[in-house]
Amino acid sequence: MTGSCPAPFRKLWAVKAAMLLGLLSSTAGCTRWYDPEAMVPTTQAWQRISPEQAPVVFARDASAVILSARRQTFGRLTETYEITLENPTVLPGENGIRMEVRRRPTSMLASLTTLSEPFATPRYDEKLMNSRLQAEFPTLKTKIESDLRQNRYGLYSYATATDGYVTCVLAWQVIDDYSRMLPPNFALLRTEYRFCAPDEKPARLLALFDRATLFFGGHMMPETDMGAGQLGRIDAGMPVSLLPSRSASAARTVSAPVARAISEPVTRVMSEPDDDQTLDFSNPAHARTMQRLLKDLGLYDGQIDGIWGPKSRQALKDYRKSIG
Repeated sequence: MTGSCPAPFRKLWAVKAAMLLGLLSSTAGCTRWYDPEAMVPTTQAWQRISPEQAPVVFARDASAVILSARRQTFGRLTETYEITLENPTVLPGENGIRMEVRRRPTSMLASLTTLSEPFATPRYDEKLMNSRLQAEFPTLKTKIESDLRQNRYGLYSYATATDGYVTCVLAWQVIDDYSRMLPPNFALLRTEYRFCAPDEKPARLLALFDRATLFFGGHMMPETDMGAGQLGRIDAGMPVSLLPSRSASAARTVSAPVARAISEPVTRVMSEPDDDQTLDFSNPAHARTMQRLLKDLGLYDGQIDGIWGPKSRQALKDYRKSIG
């Protein structure tokens, strides 16, 4: 007695397998709008939500007002939010925040199914952003800033646009460190912020984005100082002339007495350094300590302008000149 199936059963199995393959191939082109977890097609229509349901809350003293908010879903894995803010200018376009949330699959079928992304996450390279800025602000002079700024959730990049009267900012941030920073089941969070106002400096326009708090599922997304590790090193936006010296055998250093040699790798601990602890440029808390030391030396006045903002960069440059 053998374990082989009779010929009719083998033929029936082959027919079923062919039908299954045909079904999968016929739906391959539909996966863009196909929800593998619900096993049904999904709608991509925008749904209006109340400002109270928007996943962002601004500081109490912020002057921005949420005019409207809407949400769009692509299955259970991707959703986008568009939050419209007041626009005190006559420029076309809307001030606001756009967020894209990517969730991790929670079923085997969702993991095995390759979905066509509703829109691919942009790389935000210089060519792409210059084209984007020209389309967003066609009548303004635009510039991609080399400085990195930090909000509650890490580092972000930004660009400015102005005609001498109206000033605009466009900021973008991508967070994909779901093991430490994102809510459960989140794989990626992409945020864009656009704001224009007359007679304002970019720093004041970006302050709204810096202090915004995100809420998902009724829970506040905890702020973090881990931006350097997941979005690029702190000095990624610093001019080469301001970067400490590097070599194959020596770590990045700043001459004493401002800082000792950097000898330890980046750690997850973001506490203030002890007196006998070496300073690390890539640690935001250490960077702020270094900036305060530069400020104590009288190299610049006022508040510390972010992580290696223009004023503190100039202070570091002046200090390096002073010590030769």
